[in-house]
Amino acid sequence: MKKTELIIILLISIIIIGVRVYKIDADPPQGLSISSDVYTDPPNLTLHAKQKINNDGHSSIDESKYTLFINSSITMLAQTIFSISNVSLASSNVVGLIFSLGALFYFFS
Repeated sequence: MKKTELIIILLISIIIIGVRVYKIDADPPQGLSISSDVYTDPPNLTLHAKQKINNDGHSSIDESKYTLFINSSITMLAQTIFSISNVSLASSNVVGLIFSLGALFYFFS
């Protein structure tokens, strides 16, 4: 690779990283790719547990569309953690932390 090509690639990369750091809270538009971007967002995974805790067991979300998420182990663990502590982003992140550490111990022990 030529020196000028390397400089151009580095400049473009620095600009892209700079814009991303400046707008760190910006999400890509929904439907930008065929990935499951919105459905794998951690607050979305614990949303159903939050709805059930806050609404005394009733969810205001269409359960037939999201039955995979409502009847998942993440929702069961999130309901348990939300009932022990309060419903917050920190306790929502604890659910992901427990699953991540569990996977580490399971696969690397």
